[in-house]
Amino acid sequence: MKNHPKFGEFIAWPDNIIKNKNLIASLSETYTATTESVSKSETSIKSNNSDSFREKFPATFRTKDGHFFRSRAAVIIDNALYDYNLAHAYERKLPIEEDIYADFFIPSEGVYIEFWGLEDDPKYNERKKIKQEI
Repeated sequence: MKNHPKFGEFIAWPDNIIKNKNLIASLSETYTATTESVSKSETSIKSNNSDSFREKFPATFRTKDGHFFRSRAAVIIDNALYDYNLAHAYERKLPIEEDIYADFFIPSEGVYIEFWGLEDDPKYNERKKIKQEI
């Protein structure tokens, strides 16, 4: 297994990455969250159930690679992906028209990972069925 990149090493992203609408939306959300001078009315990027979920359950658990998560299970998965030297994304939108997200995505493998963390929740179980069908 290769060592993790050291200070000064970097990953070269494809030039067309700057046109990726999900990246642009994510950067806009990050900028909005960290800039108090911009009002919410000026930055209505999107307001759906996933946004209210993110506000209701803030990410407070930190991983080896510095990311923050809402659950210890996600930290364990993220740390394992990091230890295996697999580039990964968290809460990645599935490449379909519906607004559905997977817990993790491994771009080099084209693999989505979903961790089923709740039990005995009818709404969660319905969403789980939908994702399993996809």
